[in-house]
This record gives sequence, C-alpha cells and structure tokens, in this order.
Amino acid sequence: MRKVVITVFIMLASLSAFADAQVVKTGKINGVIVDQNDAVILPAKITILGKGRKWVLTSNPANGRFETELPVGIYDIKIEAYQFRTLQQKKIQVKAETESEQKFMLQVLPSKQQKCPPRTLCL
Repeated sequence: MRKVVITVFIMLASLSAFADAQVVKTGKINGVIVDQNDAVILPAKITILGKGRKWVLTSNPANGRFETELPVGIYDIKIEAYQFRTLQQKKIQVKAETESEQKFMLQVLPSKQQKCPPRTLCL
C-alpha cells in the first residue's frame, strides 16, 4: 500500500511540474497611432512579427488605439495607414505580466500634386 501511495504522489508531482511548464507567460502591448501634430490616425493596420508568427490588428476606429496580448519575447511592429509613410519598429520587448504603452508617430506622405505654373489658372 505504501508503494502505491508513493507512486501516486510522484505521478501527481510530475503532472504538476509538466502543467507549470506548459503555461505560456504573456505581456501586453498597448499603443496609439498619431501624426506629427499628435492627431489620432484612423484606421491603421498593425502587423506584429515574432516567434515565427504574425499578428495583424486594426486600430480602434473611435480613438486610434490598439492592444494585444503576446507571449514574452522580442517583436517587430509595422504600422500602415492611408496617405502616411509606413513605420517599422524593431526589437520591441514584451515582458511577462506587464503592459507596454507606446505612441507611434506616422509621417504624412508628400503630396503628388504639381505646382501651378506662374500666370496660369489651376483647379
């Protein structure tokens, strides 16, 4: 009987250690996407690459914010929005059980309009 109790105890301890090893530690990235004047950009596409995976998000249409929970590690982030230069930030670290708040500033693309020649009416 004693051997059975010891064997069961060892098996339970092993299962507990195995279960602890399976828990993936995570952290959060929170951000807001703005232009040079600190105005919120709506909408924006956020692509996060890391750990052999890819996450694609869209900023909140009400306030330009985004939030995601990721496994602990290092990530590259790409942010795209219509009429703005694509922003890429590399090596963003996500730490266990923490929130990383970031502001991402996008630059407006230069206008493709040509200047109106002198003494000409341009519409």
